[in-house]
Order: sequence, then structure tokens, then C-alpha cells
Amino acid sequence: MSINSRTWLILLGVSLVLWLVPLTLRRGPNLFTHRPLVSRLPPIVLVVFFLLGAWRLSASKPITSPNQASFYNDKGLVEFVGVIIQPPEVHDTHTSLVVKVEALTPLESDEPDAGKIKGQVLLQVMPGKDYHYGQRIEVRGKLQTPPDGHDFSYRDYLARRSIHSLISYAHVEVVKEKAGNPILVAIYQLRERSEDTLTAILPSPESDLLMGILLGNDRGLPDTLNDAYQVTGTAHIIAISGFNVALLAGLVTSLLSRALGKRRGTTWAVILLTFYCILVGAEAAVVRATIMGSLGMLGALLGRRNNGLNTLGITVLGMCLVNPNLPWDIGFQLSFMATLGLVLYAQPFETWLTEQLASRLKPELVERLAVPLTQYLLFTLIAQVMVLPLLAFHFRRLSWLFLVANPLVLPVQPLVMVLGGVALLGGLLFPGLGRVLGYLAWPFAAYTNRMVTWLAALAPTSLALNHFSIAWVILYYVVLFTLTFIRDWKAAWQKIAKPAALLVPLGCAVLVTWSLALGRPDGKLSLVLLPAGDNPVLLAETPGGRFMLVNGAVEPSNLRTQLSNFMPLTFRELDSLVIPSCKKDDVIGLVDLEDRISIHQVIWACDPERIQTTRQLYQSFSAAGVDQAHMSPDDRLDLGNGAFLTLQAAQDNNALFSIIWQDFSANLVIGDSTVFKTENLLNTNLLILPFKGGEMLTANGYPAAQVVWLAVDPQNAALINQTQFSPAPLCSTCLPTDVYGWLRAKTDGQQLWLTAQNVPK
Repeated sequence: MSINSRTWLILLGVSLVLWLVPLTLRRGPNLFTHRPLVSRLPPIVLVVFFLLGAWRLSASKPITSPNQASFYNDKGLVEFVGVIIQPPEVHDTHTSLVVKVEALTPLESDEPDAGKIKGQVLLQVMPGKDYHYGQRIEVRGKLQTPPDGHDFSYRDYLARRSIHSLISYAHVEVVKEKAGNPILVAIYQLRERSEDTLTAILPSPESDLLMGILLGNDRGLPDTLNDAYQVTGTAHIIAISGFNVALLAGLVTSLLSRALGKRRGTTWAVILLTFYCILVGAEAAVVRATIMGSLGMLGALLGRRNNGLNTLGITVLGMCLVNPNLPWDIGFQLSFMATLGLVLYAQPFETWLTEQLASRLKPELVERLAVPLTQYLLFTLIAQVMVLPLLAFHFRRLSWLFLVANPLVLPVQPLVMVLGGVALLGGLLFPGLGRVLGYLAWPFAAYTNRMVTWLAALAPTSLALNHFSIAWVILYYVVLFTLTFIRDWKAAWQKIAKPAALLVPLGCAVLVTWSLALGRPDGKLSLVLLPAGDNPVLLAETPGGRFMLVNGAVEPSNLRTQLSNFMPLTFRELDSLVIPSCKKDDVIGLVDLEDRISIHQVIWACDPERIQTTRQLYQSFSAAGVDQAHMSPDDRLDLGNGAFLTLQAAQDNNALFSIIWQDFSANLVIGDSTVFKTENLLNTNLLILPFKGGEMLTANGYPAAQVVWLAVDPQNAALINQTQFSPAPLCSTCLPTDVYGWLRAKTDGQQLWLTAQNVPK
């Protein structure tokens, strides 16, 4: 059960009272009486910030209502007016536009004219036409829920940007120019001019590289070159990061302080840094670097010593309060951990390296070697070590090439950025001057591209880590930070060994023990209908503790989450995977499933050669060494302990299964239930139907089922009323998933127990 934002707000208020009232009573009537600073942060402060974050995250979740654009997803053709609020992203096959909706009219549904409306929509339009930030446009198309791919959730990615609707190849007409913020219009026009200037003064791919380094637009790089940067661990070069911002901040501050004085120079440096952050797109890593750089410059101006850990903490807190979805953004995670590594380890390791060099080399040689070794090798190594588990978890591959590539490529990056920036400024003023200056920047940009390409050819394949779970990420950081912060191990052990401290690991051990005990087979047959949509997806646990999954018609991330919820923590194995339908939408959740969960055998009740998706899926299972077989009508699958699954009938990707154990029987329909004879569904304890089963239930000869489960997509829930069937005469219990969520039935072969995710009041 989720907690709403109002509850979190109440808990936050209570925690603030518990924090501030005792503080006030201790200080007496004068709150401003000087007190010595405490060295430790009170635990209640951590609770306050936790509740603040929980409230902010809960409050940011979209509420589905008629005044939200996402309410009209998958409901037919709509027409709306909105404003383009971000610079367009131009791809090879389409152009992406982020539009803030102002008014919407449904054209194919019974919903009334929405009028004023909120929400953002991502449009994918044909390339070629020139779109800009701030244009007010009129759009006609079908709003869709963004897809949830097998290895990348586009839905979650867009949700982190507050986008919950998508239109592919929309019809767009511009009705007004410059309807956005005038300042942003000017900034983004300058960005477009800058991109055109770089393209004119330098050849590709060097112009594409500089476009990424200077303007944050790395979409122009060829796929092969982009892959080379990924393989060699130098992808941070082609995107605006802390390295770029720090270099720019140092250069601008130095120049302006000399010309305008320290105070004015620092002020203008902060303004220009903020301007540059907006110019390059204000991605999370750039915003983080800009805020930290600005705080550092202002602190130096005020004569305050900069504490990197405090600065990072304040920056991250402020960013997450503005956008509570940031912690799930991969770029933000990598930027935060790399910066944290530099804050914690850069100074100690730099001192250690300098001492080691001083003990072996002459002082003048140490001065020459210390800076390049620390800046281009040591600091890069620290950042890579900090982000290593995140890279392994998100991208499932690692390569040793970053150890060689970064020292060879990073030393020329200041020249690439400075000379490229000078060429860009010259080209904006005088195109001819830009071309001349571009000749100075080209050798260093070309060296970067060619060195990365050459190194990637040395080891084009990286280490595959298909089974690298989040548990390894947590363990890595726990060990790393334990080694970092525990200085006196003897004193730490004395604290840990206290009876009160031992209660924590003892409680964890008890929790794990009970989890293992409760996860053991209980001798019952368990059937769980997952809330996957209109086509049933069934997870069965046999009396002997074996698991079987039937159907894969659910988004990959949703399927993995559901399986994790209903399978024991220490047991991630499917004894059988039954694929009844070879439609693309019915197998989408199974792609790469063998990388996350061990599968013993795959049973096909359809022809996997039917479409390319199932052919690839069949080949993927074969490559993973999974046994595969075909199931025909009347074939049985032994589930152990006397239970078995039988394919009663199959026709055109529609299938009827029965599950029998002792006196219990269940019928499971995949696809369209109307293609099967009603008498085949009679006299069963549990009948599981797709949404179209509602039509069958209105026919003559109602199934004599004790319980009927109806798989319903919440998007189509309103259509149930159109079937006009009353559950009362059909069965003693009829349960649709759009109301009850997941449904579970347990039986000992004689009795039946039912549980559900939601129980309506």
C-alpha cells in the first residue's frame, strides 16, 4: 500500500515538532543565544530530510484526471495546442519535440472537450522541418503510453522528465513563433547558431565531437565512434560533465578577475556559468557541476573554506527537492558518485602519490610529473572506481581499456575545449575567422577521435555481466565506505560488540531465517495472476516448490518486478516457461529474461518461426543452453506431486490450458476465449479469462466456475461496463484485476484460499 503525500506531510510536521520543540526548550526564551556547535548531526535531522524527500517524491507523482494529458493515452485521436518547451532533438529517422499542453479536444472518444489541460507530451515528427523552442503548435495524433522495453524502460526514462504521453509521427502546424520565455528563446537561438557554426568551420566527426564537448549535443557522432567511446570508458569526454565545467569556471574566473577585479569577476563568472548551463541543456550532471562550481567561487570570494562534502550534499539535496526523480537518473548517479569519490579520495591519494614520487625522484622532476599523473591518471582512476558497480549494473559490461584510454586522451582535452571554444566564438563573429581558428582545434579533436577508435579496435568486446544484480552494487559501496570511514578498527569493534549494537545483526539474522523458512514449499499449489493487462500472465508454484510461468504479455520491467515479489529472495529459478502465443506483444516480457532468472525449460504452444521476434527469442534461449520443446493439444506437463498442466486446445495464438491437482482444477484461457466451446470451461474451481472473456460470460451456458478471474488492463476498465454483465448469476466470486490487482489462489487439493492485492471497501 502506497502512502499519499498528505500523510508524508503530516509525518514531516510531527518530526519537525519533535526536533524544534526540544531545541527551543533547551535554549530558553532567547533562541539566538550563542551555543557551541555540535559535532554530530542529530538523528532526528536525518528523519526530517527523509520524510521531506518522501513527501516531495509522493507529491510529484502524476494524478490521472481529465485535466491531465496522460488521461487520454490510448483513447484514440486527439487534437491539442501546446508550446515547445525544450530545444528539438534531431535524429536520423525523426525529430523529438517536448510540448507543454495548453488545451485538448478528444476526437474519437466519449470524453468531453477537456479545455485547459496540464501535462507534457513527447512528439516524434518526420525530420526535415525546422522547429524551435517557444513555438506554439497545433497537434493532431493519438496519445500513447510510452513503451517499456526489455532492456530499457522508455516509460520510466520519460517519467523522470515529467513526460507521460507520446505521439509517434504527429501532424503538427505552427500557429505562433516565440511564445516561450524571451530569455530562453535568445539562449536557444544562440545554441542553434553555434551548432551551425561548428558544422561550417570543421569537418565531421570533429565538429560532432566539439558539439558534444562544448554544447552538450552528442547525437551527431556516428554510431561506430560513439560505441568506441563507450567501450574505452571515455564517453564522459563527449558529454558536458564536471571536468568541462571546472575547466570553464577556472578559465572564466581567472580572466574576469584580472579584468574586473575579484568581486565583479566572480559575480560575472557565476552568471556566465549559469548561462552556459542553460545553453547546453541543463542536464543533471551539468547542473550539479554548475551549482558546486558557483558555491565554490562564492565561498572563495567571501573568504570561506570550501568543504567539498558539504557542498555536494547541499547541491544534491536542492536538486532532488526540485526534481525528486533524479536519484533514478543514470547520469545523475554516475556524476554524483564520481564527484563523491574525488571529494573523499582525491586529496589523500594526491598527497600519497607526491610523497612516493618525492622519495624516489628529484624535486624538479616531481613537480613536472605530479600534476599530469594526478589530473589525468589518478583522479580518473578514482572516478572510475567509484562508478564501476553502477556501470556494471546499468550497462551489463565492462572493459579494461579505460585504464589506457584516459591517460592518452585526457591531456589534450583542455586544448580541445579552449581552442574549439575560441574557434566557435570567432565563427559566430566572422565565419572566415572561425575557419582559420578551426584549423588550430582540428588536430587535437582528430587525435581524440582516432586514438579512441584505435584503442577500441584492440579489444572490441567487453566483459559481459548479465547477472550483476543491485545486491552487488550495495555490497561494493558498503565495503568501500566501511574501509573509508572506520579509522580505528579496535574501537569500532568494541562499539559493535556491545549487546545493544548486536541486536541489529541479530535481528537481521532472525529476519533472514524467517524469510528462508517462509519461502520453503508449503505443500500447496499456488496460482498467481499478475496484473499485466488484458491477457493473463500466470505464475504457478507447485506443491514441491517448483515455479512455472505461463505467457509473457507484460512489460519486461513489470514482469521482473512481479516475479521478484512472488518468488523467494534466495530462489530465482523457473522450472518451466510456457509460451502459448507467438504474437509480439505476448512475448515482449520474455526477451532477455534468462539473463535475470534461471530457466530450466521452455515449452512452446505456438510456432516460434512465425515472426522475427519469436525466432530471435528461440535462438536466445538456445544460446543460453535452455531446453526447449513444443506442446500440442492434449499434451501434459508434469508439475510434480501429481499436479500437471494440460493444453486442451490451441488455435491462432489462442490457447486453453487446464491445471489439475487432486480434486482441484483450473482453466486458463490465453487470447480470445470466444474461439473455444463453452462446455470446455464447465465445472472448474477457477476460471482465468482475458478481458474479452467478458463477452463469453454473457453467452448462454454460463461456466459453472467457483471463482472467475478476469485479466483487465486498467486503460480498458471502462469498457467492462459496456459488456453489461452482472457477476452475481455467473459465479460466487468474480474478480477483475483492474480492481483487485494481483490475485492469488492456494489449494491443498481439497480447499481453496484466495488473496488479492486490493480489497475494495
